[in-house]
Amino acid sequence: MLAAIPPPRFRRAALACVLMLLAAASGAPLTAADGPPADLILTATRVWTADAKAPWAEAVAMRGDRIVYVGDAPGALAWRGPKTEVHELRGRLVLPGFNDAHVHLMSGALSLERVDLIEDASLPAVQARIKAFAAANPARPWVLGRGWLYGSFPGGLPTKQQLDAVVSDRPAYMECYDGHSGWANSKALELAGITRETKDPPNGLIVRDASGQPTGALKESATALVEAKIPVPDAKVRYELLLRALQRLNSQGITSVQDAGSGDPAEDVPLFARAKREWRLSLRLAVAVQMKQGDVERPIAQALRLRAEHDDAFLRFRTIKGYVDGVIEAMTAAVLEPYADGGTGLPNWQPEPLQAAVVAADKAGLQVYLHAIGDRGVRMALDAHAAAQQANGPRDRRGRIEHIETHASADAPRFASLGVIASMQPLHANPDHNLMDV
Repeated sequence: MLAAIPPPRFRRAALACVLMLLAAASGAPLTAADGPPADLILTATRVWTADAKAPWAEAVAMRGDRIVYVGDAPGALAWRGPKTEVHELRGRLVLPGFNDAHVHLMSGALSLERVDLIEDASLPAVQARIKAFAAANPARPWVLGRGWLYGSFPGGLPTKQQLDAVVSDRPAYMECYDGHSGWANSKALELAGITRETKDPPNGLIVRDASGQPTGALKESATALVEAKIPVPDAKVRYELLLRALQRLNSQGITSVQDAGSGDPAEDVPLFARAKREWRLSLRLAVAVQMKQGDVERPIAQALRLRAEHDDAFLRFRTIKGYVDGVIEAMTAAVLEPYADGGTGLPNWQPEPLQAAVVAADKAGLQVYLHAIGDRGVRMALDAHAAAQQANGPRDRRGRIEHIETHASADAPRFASLGVIASMQPLHANPDHNLMDV
């Protein structure tokens, strides 16, 4: 447990983290006579407290990692001692820290050194950004990027020719914004050994043209054919990128995140633990371990071991994550009615193994996240949570379904009856060209 008071450099870096305001308000209010002076006081500010009875204040006092006073400036200054830091914010707004309920922290951190394509709405804009990035980084063996949107490409998917046109001297690979599709140039396909004879992997699809040749677009597990060939940064680089990611999150007011899993916990956990040990983990981090059909017992055991090793206010492992299906735009989300091409998606699980996995994880005391976007996928996820409730009895399990872009109207009441959290992100309902034109 973190018992020591953070040093000043940490308090400044993670100032928003302590602004989970009125954290001590559930009991009797503290007064300056209740203990040592405050370590930090903020005055001359507008504080939004998130308390409907007293939504605004003008000062905050903090001791260690707790808010000890929220109110007027004289009341806060009563907590002042000889070593108290006092900052006059001159009317700036102070808010409680935001919690992001669904991130993939390390994959997001790795993307910070890649070309960012998520703001580009047209193919020429995407190509121009990739070309400029490649020119600015001539020594990199691969040109890597993330964030392209399906709606930026005629027909909804990119091609190798479109990427070859801007990067032809080395392999290039761009991950889609949702992480469920990839875009490879000819050299990347060649290095991965992907030809017209290559078979689609389980739960994946190599998109092909009329002649059977790979187009450069890869869906779901097929992305791993190329991603396995991409050089992995060493631990030093990954740690530096993690710190950059933490700073980026803090700059947006985010002070706690629920990590839905990314990468290998064996590689990532030492980085998280180091950041905590060095007082540089400037947010509260709850991490899920990922499971998949055919690989359930191992991740459950891994999650339990990590929970025993790391289970405090800043780093904890109490959850496990499974991907039921894919995404609507790539027509890999599992749906009840066929897509325009006649398919019904690419579910990653069969119903019975999914239910058995959720029952086992729930019995172990783990919270279960299930990615489900298509209405059939959502129904499968609800059935799995229902199976856990029936098998293991009532408890405060807070099972979750992630994203939920579509669902059958008959299934909507089941969220409440089962106590399942509908963990939906605004990005999945953003009425932009990516969702409206695909």
